[in-house]
Amino acid sequence: MGMFVKPGSGSNARERECGCCIEVEDSLVLILCGEIDVDNLREALNAYVKAKNNAKADAVE
Repeated sequence: MGMFVKPGSGSNARERECGCCIEVEDSLVLILCGEIDVDNLREALNAYVKAKNNAKADAVE
């Protein structure tokens, strides 16, 4: 079971069980909060793509 906290509930948030589940397999998940430095984000995403492509190439060999 997952836990659910109502968005915007602040420090008085109460968790409750829900029947939800998020499953991530072989994916990139981004959670962006606040100000974003676009150049750093671009570099990080390019590094991820490069590493992912290298892993695929290694798996084929």
